[in-house]
Amino acid sequence: MNELGLSIKLVQEEASIELSYIPFENSAFIWPTDKSDLKLFVDQGGLVVPSELEKSIYSSGDYLIFTDVSGIADDGGWDYVKVIHMNNLVHWEVWFNNDLVELTFDLSTFQKELTEIMNQLKVLPPNIIVQPSQIIFPEER
Repeated sequence: MNELGLSIKLVQEEASIELSYIPFENSAFIWPTDKSDLKLFVDQGGLVVPSELEKSIYSSGDYLIFTDVSGIADDGGWDYVKVIHMNNLVHWEVWFNNDLVELTFDLSTFQKELTEIMNQLKVLPPNIIVQPSQIIFPEER
């Protein structure tokens, strides 16, 4: 079983962070912990897309769970993640660096953790921008 292991990374006040040469201030990111099986994707220049991740909590489908730091999926070669809810499991199929990466999460743990993360995002101060703030979905192939 894979580990979601997500947290909120908050950059505020005088602090800033630079990701792929793009500076961010007063921003919040969904960020993998060191134990997360999603760390690989963020370490390679991806950002987690909160709105798409939230949609995947209760429904199977194709979701843009990762995008480039710029918000433009095609810039980083990101595509939709196939999410399948079945038999108390959540299965992800992620095309990454021309390979299929398959991840499987316990459904109840997945739903609980993501609901907590989404609730944390909803109570952030109004001056904090949840990143990526703009998303351009992959072009049709």
